[in-house]
Amino acid sequence: MTPQETTPKREVVLLADGQGEVIWFLDTLVTTKLSAADGGEYGLIEYRMAEGARTPFHRHQHEDESLYVLEGALRVVLEHRVLHAGPGAYVHLPRGHAHALVADAATRALVLSRPDGFVEFTRALGTPAQTRELPPSNLPMPDMARLLEVAASFGIDILGPPPT
Repeated sequence: MTPQETTPKREVVLLADGQGEVIWFLDTLVTTKLSAADGGEYGLIEYRMAEGARTPFHRHQHEDESLYVLEGALRVVLEHRVLHAGPGAYVHLPRGHAHALVADAATRALVLSRPDGFVEFTRALGTPAQTRELPPSNLPMPDMARLLEVAASFGIDILGPPPT
């Protein structure tokens, strides 16, 4: 028997532009394109950030993360260096590497995580989006205790603000 005969067939997934589950996650808009719930072995999201938006400095214990910038300018802050990624840039962040993302311009990127714990993290901490736009500025941010608790449950260490 060949490997193809023993591997269960999965459904083909096609999501057009603007399709997928949308979540307001912190101050970003996340559109889920694939997750383990869909039968994927990785998670794929479209991540939109307004100019000036930033993630906390953090480290993933369980998943590798890759970013592909579609539009805008993204600064990837590591412990001892800074990477600048514009349209067409690809950044691979193996698990264990502390990093933060800073949008130097309005940015749209694809974020792939393997396995897909980051997708589930956005679902657990985020809010179902009412529109396919960035969250309103008056949307309350989760308190720090909740952010730390939910992040830890997904093997994500929140280390503070991005280093300068």
